[in-house]
Amino acid sequence: MTTIALQDTNTPELAFDGSRSFLVTRQHPELRQYEKLGVLTEIRDGWEFRYFSEVASTPGISPLPGLTATDAPIRSRNLFPLFAQRVLSTRRPDRSRIPASLGLDETATAFELLARNGGRRHGDFIELIQLPVPQGDGTERLRFLAHGMRHRSPEEQQMIDGIAQGDPLRIVPEVDDLVDPSALLITTDDGVRLGWVPAPLVPLLYRARGLSATVAHANGSRSNPCPRLLVNAEGSLIDAGHFTDPEWELVD
Repeated sequence: MTTIALQDTNTPELAFDGSRSFLVTRQHPELRQYEKLGVLTEIRDGWEFRYFSEVASTPGISPLPGLTATDAPIRSRNLFPLFAQRVLSTRRPDRSRIPASLGLDETATAFELLARNGGRRHGDFIELIQLPVPQGDGTERLRFLAHGMRHRSPEEQQMIDGIAQGDPLRIVPEVDDLVDPSALLITTDDGVRLGWVPAPLVPLLYRARGLSATVAHANGSRSNPCPRLLVNAEGSLIDAGHFTDPEWELVD
């Protein structure tokens, strides 16, 4: 088995490097709970997907469409169809407008688009979250889409119209959440609630050191795209030891 670890990107092993890897998650349509399924990585000659060991070995867990649950890496020269359909086609007439709403230009790669839109599709429960990217100062950067913004009050939802890239945010425990006591809220610097940290990232951010957060990209309420708020979180994430837990072991 392989445990995600920070490695030299020239080695053939899967490197824990968010500049080329995504955590693939799925939300249960009824229970609303999230499960980590595997890691999608852009490799030198194509793409690779690895299930987590416990997913591949546990009966009853449904594999991703087109990706058989196996105890070996799955590789392809082209992006797997399940994920490729979440990237905009160059033939779409609104191809230039959609990347702009994500803070990108028309030359954006498939990886860049997935990193900004989370691979989300209407009525679909799969989401891709870019893994932490090592920075030159020994810390890591993690970017993710805020969850649950539609559950905030209209006044709170409109607050996003007044924020801009680089504005400070706070990530704080939601002590009054009776459904999930471990939930982490995303708020403005003066405490206005905007949304939640995706559940699969909560244990990681609880263990992070020196954590700070800012707005990476935001879309106003009138633009009405699916991704409303992209959060940029920085701090000591890898060193927190979260990725050495057995639940992060990948098939080898």
